[in-house]
Amino acid sequence: MTGDGRSLFQQTYTHVAGDVYNVAGDLILTKTSSKEDFAKVVRDLKAELAALDDIPEPERRELEQELEATAEEAAGSMPKRDRIVARLTAVKERLDSLEGAAASAVRVAATVGSVALWASKFFL
Repeated sequence: MTGDGRSLFQQTYTHVAGDVYNVAGDLILTKTSSKEDFAKVVRDLKAELAALDDIPEPERRELEQELEATAEEAAGSMPKRDRIVARLTAVKERLDSLEGAAASAVRVAATVGSVALWASKFFL
């Protein structure tokens, strides 16, 4: 921050090698991310969802189970892209449909949507 209260922006590195898709925060996927990388991102989303206390517990547990099933399928020997995308889309839609959902739930829903979009283009 400068002395007059303005923020100072400094970008040290100006070259990015390859396509990088920051799906949200520190969740990074590339065109060549492995199915294990993808499963880890889905499990990170599951952990983020588990930390939310503004979603009713039964609903949250069901969503966590769906994300875990998605991660397991993604890491499995014959994952199906369409089914994985459909599962993630369903989780996003359920989060979006929660009445009175807090900003944190809306943010997780948006992230799940971004991961689903990445999967529809680049998974396997």
